[in-house]
Amino acid sequence: MNLIAKIGPMPTLVMRVAVGLLVAGCAGCPASPTQAQGDVFSSGSAQPYGGGNTTRRTGKQARQDDSVYCQQTPDGQVIPKPYGGTRRNIPCGPNFGRGNGVPNPNDPAPQTPPDNPDDCLDDPSLASSESAVARLVYVRTAATRAKCIKLSIGSIAWIGGTPMPFDNPAKWLSGPFKAAVLTPDWVVKTYVGLFATQNPPPSTMLRSMGDARDFQLGQQYRAMMFAEVALAVDPSSGVPRRATILKNRKLIDPGWTPPFDFRKFPAGRLPAAFIEEMLDPNAWAGERSPISDIRTSLHPNSTLRIEPGERVLLSGLVKFRAGKHTDMIGIERLGAPFHVPWVWNEFAITASGSQLHLYGAASIFPNTWWFLNGKRQRRHTQWSDSDFPLLPGDSTRIDVYKMKIYPALNVGAPAAGSQTRDPPSVRGAVSLHAYTAPSAGQWKSTVDANQLRR
Repeated sequence: MNLIAKIGPMPTLVMRVAVGLLVAGCAGCPASPTQAQGDVFSSGSAQPYGGGNTTRRTGKQARQDDSVYCQQTPDGQVIPKPYGGTRRNIPCGPNFGRGNGVPNPNDPAPQTPPDNPDDCLDDPSLASSESAVARLVYVRTAATRAKCIKLSIGSIAWIGGTPMPFDNPAKWLSGPFKAAVLTPDWVVKTYVGLFATQNPPPSTMLRSMGDARDFQLGQQYRAMMFAEVALAVDPSSGVPRRATILKNRKLIDPGWTPPFDFRKFPAGRLPAAFIEEMLDPNAWAGERSPISDIRTSLHPNSTLRIEPGERVLLSGLVKFRAGKHTDMIGIERLGAPFHVPWVWNEFAITASGSQLHLYGAASIFPNTWWFLNGKRQRRHTQWSDSDFPLLPGDSTRIDVYKMKIYPALNVGAPAAGSQTRDPPSVRGAVSLHAYTAPSAGQWKSTVDANQLRR
């Protein structure tokens, strides 16, 4: 009675695990001695292993097949003939070169394997959603590490308390008075709302998706983008080839309008007696345009001017605005003649040689900070006003066209009509879209790709 008969039928799960380890450990892997030692299967033909051959056991009561595996004595000598006992299998024969790292002269010339960004992932569960191969066992080698740069990139949009017409206590008490005296009064009231719902400066450096998720919990931002990316790099030249966005590592969030904070603007308690929404303790979600995306090519609505000779590896763009509830307050309670506008920001990573270039751009309002590998790269300061400019000779009328923020206010859809929505795709640069705030310009910085290796 053989061993199988003594044990009984092999459980289905064990069979599946054995087959899974066989496929993952060998299919597509280099045929090196270190990976093959100890294997318990051999090819059923003289073709190289992994070419669709059937397999059979080697060792006790099995026929020797020296084209693929040989038996080895305790002192390391290869047994040239079939051996009845069970010894360690080692790769040998014409299909494994010479077993010492020297190529077989009869083998075809080596070819450069196709570049695969998934090769640089630590964990197969992080493979890109576009990957068509599910690997049961993942082998990470020194050569693989040399081809990989893993990085994180993100942006946070937020409204700051400066500059603002009410950015110090001396100006607080004048708020209600100015709203009652100055015209158009909706401009004053809008600034009161922006100041009282301002966000603290972002407390995160966006190192990881965990940082981004934690930051979301506070609801103290107007929009956020984040992604973790693997860059496949040529191991000899150090030139980045392509980027892969890791699975479940992409986030695009249109943010929140926080509740009115009377600690920031105590004088707001007076108008709150007439505007009940100012007492609402809830944060209200923003609205995201369907064109918002992070992708491994230049976003079709990008405003960025990429320099010649650079290849775009990754770009992200978020277009967002305050949600329906906030828009309603502006139109019905503050008397604004415009719906809330679309605002936006974007980033891109390009490569030229071994250098990586980071681009960014944003609308004039609000603030935007950009991050790379947990470090803030650039900041855009919102275009806003420290006071209300008045028309010459008229101490009650605001000269709105001298206000820095006004191009981000009057660009919204007219209040006489309904708020418009974006279709799934819109042509042209985002800064030129209807009812969208203009651009504050772009910036660019350069880093050596090798400095990002981790």
